Amino acid sequence: MNRAYNCGPFCAPKCLSAHLSSFRGAISGFNFEVNLHMSFWNIHIRKIISTFLGLLLAGSISVAKTENLARDYIQKDSNCQTWARNIIICGSPQIIRKISRLLRQISLYPTGLRLIEEIKSSNHEALIQHRIFSASGAGQTLAPAKSTLSNGIGESVVIRMNFEAPASGTHRVGGTTEEWTAFPLIVNFAHELSHASAKTRGVWSAVTSEKDAIYDENLFRQEYDPENLNLRSKNYEKGEQIWFPGM
Repeated sequence: MNRAYNCGPFCAPKCLSAHLSSFRGAISGFNFEVNLHMSFWNIHIRKIISTFLGLLLAGSISVAKTENLARDYIQKDSNCQTWARNIIICGSPQIIRKISRLLRQISLYPTGLRLIEEIKSSNHEALIQHRIFSASGAGQTLAPAKSTLSNGIGESVVIRMNFEAPASGTHRVGGTTEEWTAFPLIVNFAHELSHASAKTRGVWSAVTSEKDAIYDENLFRQEYDPENLNLRSKNYEKGEQIWFPGM
């Protein structure tokens, strides 16, 4: 409520007292409002600074994750699903279910579980895509051509395979005891996961990459099919496509 005091040219003590009381109330209200506004801005400024620092920190941690092939490919795929912390599957619902099932099966074996856990422990993403024409090369694990692949930092990767292939796989490969040995789809997938593990963790070698992946592949073969003694030869260039898209 507003009060007006008309004291004329001179202020009587009673009138002056009322003015002072009103003035103190106004000052008090002003201080409260100023303090309220300052508190409001302090809170919001702190929030803004906190958010900025959070984004800056997140950016410094994930810069290698966002500026890579994986994130670019995710944007191109209409349907993607996170299977584990940093393992992402893209494709149709049917393909996503099949890849998820294969990953679960692979994780049942010690070598397969190790490869998956190594990828999960990295600071990078592994994007798994179904690609029809990847059948001609059995599979690919793509990553930016940077020194970070080998210096312990790592990069995110894109695994491409034709997951419509039958369980027997798309190829047969050179064997250690016979000319050819089977290359089942699940073994092929484990082979690509080995590449992904090395590249995401920054321990990939351009010189020994394929031999390292074949080493892990053979460990997985022995666990997956102990009765098959015909492992894959390190002569990795020897292979033959036995299944084609549309067959």
